[in-house]
Amino acid sequence: MPKRGTPTEIPGLSRDGSRWILRAVVKSRNGRRWERQKVIDGAPDKPTRKELRELEDVLERLRDELRQEAEADASGAPTPRETLGDFAPRWLEHTAATGKTRKHVVEKRLQHLSTFILPLIGDLELRSLRRSHVVSWMTSVAGKRQPNGKLYGKHTLMSVWATLRAMLKRAVILRDLDHDPTLGVRFDLGDHVGGEERPAKKPKETLTRDELARMLEAARHESPDVRAMIVVQVSTGLRFCELSALEWRDIDLDAARLRIERSQVEGQVGPPKTEVTRREVYLSPAVVEVLREHRRWQVQQQVPGLSKGLVFPSSTGTYRTPSLLAKPLARCCKLAGVGKHISSHCLRKTANNLLRQSSSDVVVRAMIGHATSEMTRLYSNVDHEEKARAHAAAFGDVLGVAVGLKGGSRDDSHPISASPEPRAKKNP
Repeated sequence: MPKRGTPTEIPGLSRDGSRWILRAVVKSRNGRRWERQKVIDGAPDKPTRKELRELEDVLERLRDELRQEAEADASGAPTPRETLGDFAPRWLEHTAATGKTRKHVVEKRLQHLSTFILPLIGDLELRSLRRSHVVSWMTSVAGKRQPNGKLYGKHTLMSVWATLRAMLKRAVILRDLDHDPTLGVRFDLGDHVGGEERPAKKPKETLTRDELARMLEAARHESPDVRAMIVVQVSTGLRFCELSALEWRDIDLDAARLRIERSQVEGQVGPPKTEVTRREVYLSPAVVEVLREHRRWQVQQQVPGLSKGLVFPSSTGTYRTPSLLAKPLARCCKLAGVGKHISSHCLRKTANNLLRQSSSDVVVRAMIGHATSEMTRLYSNVDHEEKARAHAAAFGDVLGVAVGLKGGSRDDSHPISASPEPRAKKNP
C-alpha cells in the first residue's frame, strides 16, 4: 500500500499534499482482512461539504466491493479483482492445511513471496496475468541483488521460480483460472548479468572410502551417541530429518533392518518427505553392533528421552537439529587429516556416492530413498539380500574395523587408519 497521508475527520480518508487517499478495510467471515486503496489527484485546499460527501460515497462503494469479495472468499468462490498478493496467503494456507507441504517448506515459500515475487507482481490481478508479465518478472528478478550487493545465485532464483510455478498451477484449480501463465515458459537463467558473474553454488563435499575410514576411526573420541549417529547416517544414507526421528520400534536388530516411517524438522514430526522415501534400510553387522552398544549406553545412563523410545534424543530428551553434528564432524576431519568441510548432508551424499560406485542404480535408489526415482522403484523389486550385497561391496570392512567388530581393536590407541595397503603391481 502507498503511504496513508494525513488523516481527516472522515474515517478512511486522508490527504497527501494535493492528493486524496481513500482506504477501505473490511473483515471476512473467516477472519481475513481485506484492504483497498484509491488515490484521487487535485485535492483543493479547502474542500466543500459536497466534495467531502462525494468522497464518502466513493469510500462506501469501495467498502461494498470489498465486502462482496470478502464474502466470496469466505465461501470459497473466486473473486474478479483478486490480485496475486491476495491469493498468495490463501495458497500457503491451503498447502499447509492439506499437508502437501511441510512447515519449513511453507516458511521458505513465504520468504520467496515476500522478497522476490509480491514486491514485483503482487499488485497484478490474478485473472489478468499473462506470459508477458511472467517474462517481465524474470527480467527483473534475474538482476536482483542480495543485501551485500552481490547477485543472487542461480540455485536460489530457480527455487523462487519453482514457488511461482507451483502457486499459479494451483491457482488454476483453486480460483478457476482460464490458464496457467507459466505453462510453456522456461526460466532460462544465465551465469552472469552485464558481464558480472553470478555466484556459483558451492559443491557438496563427499568422502572417499579411505577418508571415511579415517574419519570413523577419529569418531571414537566423540560421545557414544554422536559417534553412533555418524556411523548410522553414513552407512545408510538417511536424511537427518529421518535419522533424528528414528524410534527403537523402527529397528529390528536381529533382522538387520530398519524402517523409515517418519521425519522431523524443528520438532515437527510428520511422514517422510514423500511416500517413495518410506522404505526399508539394510543394516550391516557393524552398524547393528554400534546400535546395540548405543542402546546399552542409553539404558545405563538413563538418558532423557529413553521413555519416548527415541534412538537419538537430545540432552533434554527432544529431537535434534542438523547443527548438532557440525562441530563433531569438524573435529573428526581434523583429527583424521581430512581437509574437507563435511556436514550431516555430506554423510548422506558419501553413502550415495560409494553405493553408486559399487551397485546398480535401482538398488542404490531403493536404499537411499530418492523421491525422483519413484517409477524406477515401482518397476523393481530390490530384496533384503540384494541390499546386503550392495552394502558389503560399497563399504567393505571399513565399518567393521571402525567399531572393532572385525580386524583392529576397540581401544582409543587404535591408529586412525583403516585403509589396506595398495596391491603390488604384477610384472607383465
